[in-house]
Amino acid sequence: MIPAGKCTVRGIKGSEQYGNTEKGTPQIGIDLEIIGGELEGATATTVLYFSEAAQQYSIARLRALGWAGDDLANLDGIDSAEAIALVKYETWEGEERMRIEIMTGGGGMKFKTTMNDQQKRMFAASMKPIAAASKPKGAPAQSQVNGDRVSGSKPSF
Repeated sequence: MIPAGKCTVRGIKGSEQYGNTEKGTPQIGIDLEIIGGELEGATATTVLYFSEAAQQYSIARLRALGWAGDDLANLDGIDSAEAIALVKYETWEGEERMRIEIMTGGGGMKFKTTMNDQQKRMFAASMKPIAAASKPKGAPAQSQVNGDRVSGSKPSF
């Protein structure tokens, strides 16, 4: 059993399977091999969905594996790059199932309604007392000049 968490993977050339979901959405399954660690060589299948909403993310996942083409019937290159994958377990139809998803980096999510600069400053000002109350003792003050942080210290996360 592959434990939940992140791992390094590589696509396995020739492992792709093409099909459709019960609702008719095209999907591609690709076997992934875990690279490094105690599970070196273990395999799992990721499923990529190609609904209108998911297709851009599925193509980004293929790109993360090294695919550089434009013809989904030819996935040459899916074994040419290492990628990070997230393993998680979900219950579906009463059964626990493993799901492995290729990570494509941050920044993929976009809010439907975003704040402009003035709204962002108003929000920040309204939250300042709450943030100040939870500030660690001895943390340096943050000076603001035109919204840019100018203190010499780096934030600790």
